[in-house]
Amino acid sequence: RSPATCFPPENPEEVNRRGIIATGFLALGQKAVAQQDKKKMLYDIYDDQLDAVSKAFLGVTLACARCHDHKFDPFLTKDYYAMIGIFASTKNFSTSESHVAKLHFSPLAPKKEFARYLAHREILYEKAGQIDRIVEEETERADKEHIPRTADYMPAARRVYEGEASLNAIARDAGLKEETLRRWVEYLKPNGEARPHLEKWFAASADRQRAAAETYREQLLERAAEWRKSLASWRKRQREKLKGLLSMPGKGKPKFKKEKDPFFYEVYFNGGPLAWPEDEPERLFSEPSRARLHTLNREFLHLKETSPATPEMACAVAEGEPVVQRLFIRGDHGNPGEPVPKRFPLILAGDDPPLFQEGSGRRELAEWLTRPDNPLTARVMVNRIWQGHFGEGLVRTPNNFGRMGERPTHPKLLDYLAKRFVEDGWSVKKMHRLLMLSSAYRMSSRAVPRQLDLDQINRLLSRFNPRRLDVEEIRDGLLAMDGSLDFTLGGTLVTFRTYTDSENSNERLSLDPETNNRRMVYLPLRRANLPPLLNMFDFGDATTSLGKRSPTNVAPQALFMMNSRFVAERSQKLAETLLADDSLRDQDRIRRVYLQVLNRRPNAGEIQAGLGYLENFRKRFPESIEKPDGWQSFCRILMASNEFIFVD
Repeated sequence: RSPATCFPPENPEEVNRRGIIATGFLALGQKAVAQQDKKKMLYDIYDDQLDAVSKAFLGVTLACARCHDHKFDPFLTKDYYAMIGIFASTKNFSTSESHVAKLHFSPLAPKKEFARYLAHREILYEKAGQIDRIVEEETERADKEHIPRTADYMPAARRVYEGEASLNAIARDAGLKEETLRRWVEYLKPNGEARPHLEKWFAASADRQRAAAETYREQLLERAAEWRKSLASWRKRQREKLKGLLSMPGKGKPKFKKEKDPFFYEVYFNGGPLAWPEDEPERLFSEPSRARLHTLNREFLHLKETSPATPEMACAVAEGEPVVQRLFIRGDHGNPGEPVPKRFPLILAGDDPPLFQEGSGRRELAEWLTRPDNPLTARVMVNRIWQGHFGEGLVRTPNNFGRMGERPTHPKLLDYLAKRFVEDGWSVKKMHRLLMLSSAYRMSSRAVPRQLDLDQINRLLSRFNPRRLDVEEIRDGLLAMDGSLDFTLGGTLVTFRTYTDSENSNERLSLDPETNNRRMVYLPLRRANLPPLLNMFDFGDATTSLGKRSPTNVAPQALFMMNSRFVAERSQKLAETLLADDSLRDQDRIRRVYLQVLNRRPNAGEIQAGLGYLENFRKRFPESIEKPDGWQSFCRILMASNEFIFVD
């Protein structure tokens, strides 16, 4: 209830006092809620980080212990918050207030070089501040000089355009500037256009003109103050860009929208009575201010030209303020329990857990994860490498080695590979070589009846599983066939320098893999708007840790290979390349296209089938004899075949 309904009206001072107190308590409550929301957001981020680390390196679902002890695996809630303390003591964002709006960036340049860069930016920042202060002061002075006399100029202008007296005489008698009065006359005199915002002025009688003009004056004063505030805020943001570590493109100079206030817009902009010269606004400044501004601008440009190059920055983390992490009862950050010191899960750390001497504990975490006696890290890694080559891991739930995950099909083999991995210095390259030279990797995909009877789903590795190409391989392969794939190494296609503070910017959309010829590995993708091609071919959820993609076999995939513009362009270009060599016979072209698409030579039957298809196409579509349509169709058949899309 409002204070007015809680206290008697005969005591207005008490009502006002209690109202102020109530408003203060409300503001404190809102601030507390905002702080709680920020805290929740931070701990949601820490939870995501712990979830990603525990799944990726340990193959366990430790994040399930956030609210209670893990229901299936031997992880306690204390284990969860002991690990959370590491991430809570790590600096992820540039300031504690900005949170996800401004990530933390660390320089890749030497400390002295970076210090010189910061010092120069600080001088630029101060110089820009001096310029802005002059502009703001002079703008306000000019507004105070011209806007308050609106109630004098408007009636005087009416006397001029109604022919009561000459402009010179009225300006002289009223002490007005002739040029400014002339512009008011040009603006206010009726011109046959409908101007609803001036109806009050045109309808005012002679004795009400002054009152109407004063109403318009107050409107101008209020709107001009708002506009100056908006410009000052924009200039401040521009200065902050100079002070920031990234050359992040900010929003352009604000523009006043006419529909917000047509009168202010027409008077203050676009050549109106009080409009500043757009090319030289400083013409309205005083002479001392113009001279000072000229000097400052010259100094600013010199500083900008001599500024050190912006150092390369890395989105990274750093040591933050140490946090005494408490256990959150039932996962509620607003209900903290006992303190939980930083440590590793008891079931994994063993009897000799690493000690946290100082800092966030990130170094100790990295060292513990890569200890030779860590029971999980090496096994999880070799299982992922195996999965990459064989389609399925020895443990078919790569992110979950716990009770709810699948048991390894070959536990002794997994142990052997993990031991070899550690002995070889954790060399991924050596593990690739070991697997690819094995007899298991070199087996045929064609199964004999006995294999199908004894090992129907191939859990015992009696043969090699046919594997469908990933979407990246399909897309790059199609471009490579017709010679369109750009093999340029390195570089970046990222054009934006803003991040989560412009989440919906068109500059941050994923590049379309159907219109860009760089290799897929170089195309920047935004998790919030993956291109349709990737989603169609099971790219996977890009917002969370995903152990493996879920393969699907659905009609849109076949329809894409049959009807998409991307595949049509690839087959068209390949057909034109085949026909460009007049020395080739049709059977030679068939041999070449088989080599380019399927990486093998066709047999005699396939050559005859291809020649028959081309002949039938010409008979059915005689108007396309002089065009590569028949060859394009033949190329598309091979591109859409299972033999191209699957690896045997």
